[in-house]
Amino acid sequence: MCIKALILNKNKFGSLSICGCGIYYLKINRLTWRFSKKELQATIKIIQKINIDDWEFEIHTLKFQIKIPLTSEISTRYLICNENEFNCLKFIINEHLVIDQLLNKSTDQFQLN
Repeated sequence: MCIKALILNKNKFGSLSICGCGIYYLKINRLTWRFSKKELQATIKIIQKINIDDWEFEIHTLKFQIKIPLTSEISTRYLICNENEFNCLKFIINEHLVIDQLLNKSTDQFQLN
């Protein structure tokens, strides 16, 4: 991660930030994923399309969980989260911003600095 970074959105479970070289970092529960602009757009679309039918009930924990694919150039990894964590993830990505606004905001901020 570059010295120059901008946090786009955050909450108690994680954050979404961009460094000066244009790489996006999504941090959730002490895990970090690195995305290019195109990869982040694809991930945001996947998260926005998740509906109630995608959730699985785990008998061991008595909670609903979702397995979200996070695709990058290197490989596909999965984020498994419960409803509360998923809502916090959606907040980080969606709150008050649509995809284009989110990506344009990060570009504009670095041009100003």
